[in-house]
Amino acid sequence: MRASGAIERLHRLRRRLGFDRNELRRGVDRLQWSAGLLLTVLFVVLGSTVAVLAAGPVYQDGVRAERQERAVRHQVVATALSRPEAGGPDAVARYVVRVRWTEPDGSARTGTAAAWSPQIRPGETRRVWVDDSGRPADPPRSHRRTVFETAATAAGAVLASGLLLLIAYMLVRQHTDRLRAAEWDAALARLNPRRTR
Repeated sequence: MRASGAIERLHRLRRRLGFDRNELRRGVDRLQWSAGLLLTVLFVVLGSTVAVLAAGPVYQDGVRAERQERAVRHQVVATALSRPEAGGPDAVARYVVRVRWTEPDGSARTGTAAAWSPQIRPGETRRVWVDDSGRPADPPRSHRRTVFETAATAAGAVLASGLLLLIAYMLVRQHTDRLRAAEWDAALARLNPRRTR
């Protein structure tokens, strides 16, 4: 019983989409259906092509940035030298703290890093990222960020191409509605006026 109900729903969907030989469909109906089918196929082909063309360079740039940032940044154990202070209007972090750390070559460095907590006390330690020049830096770009930006770019490209094709379909629909209305008007004009009284 369930299988026949599902098959009936599929047949209903097929008829609703215009995949039947209904003699009551007019030429303008077939024109609209054909344009819709063509634009749907075009959306599948164009959307996937545009997504690949737009997202490919974003992914490559992201992977390149990941490698470059990993090559010039490393983690060190930093010791807080002061309590956190307000970062100021130009600072990336809301609170900053003066820290001291030892580079892999044994040289001691000091600098300002983003505070890992607003209640830091002098002497606390934490691993922080520093760049090759010895300045505290943000962690290297994550692969998750690269994947997210790539997916967002692909989705945006698909939506943009889909929107253009939807506008094209709406224009076709508007034109076929005008043709359909004109056919109805012509059919009504051909009726015998005495029969409509």
